[in-house]
Amino acid sequence: MPTINWSEINWIAVAVAAFATFMIGGVWYSALFTKAWVKAHRFTDDDVKKAQAEGSMLRFFGGMIVSYALVALGMAVLVQWSGIHSLTGGLSLGGVLWLTIVAPITYTNHLPSMVKPAGFAIDASYELIYCLLTGAILGAWQ
Repeated sequence: MPTINWSEINWIAVAVAAFATFMIGGVWYSALFTKAWVKAHRFTDDDVKKAQAEGSMLRFFGGMIVSYALVALGMAVLVQWSGIHSLTGGLSLGGVLWLTIVAPITYTNHLPSMVKPAGFAIDASYELIYCLLTGAILGAWQ
């Protein structure tokens, strides 16, 4: 197994990819698919209001940023190990990771839930976009 050369990780690209993922998620789940996502998860308006009132914004958004940063860091390591130095290479890596890891995990999480198939489609589509975007940023920005 190759070793990780931490000095070769483009930390700025990792941060930009994590932030871009966070921002796209904000648009995806608020401006584009709020109503469809809420309906697919079978939430009522009262459920949404209760979750907003009881939830910690810092924990919610902080957890997302940390998670996206970890995804970007993991992909940066894979970019380094595989010798990817191009936009198309990064896109390919993102697509393969989504198809073989992210989408199946998302699907298995949705299987036992009460979420309608539209919920899986919304979530999996967003994950595809951020895997492709993260791969593209990391592959192209050396």
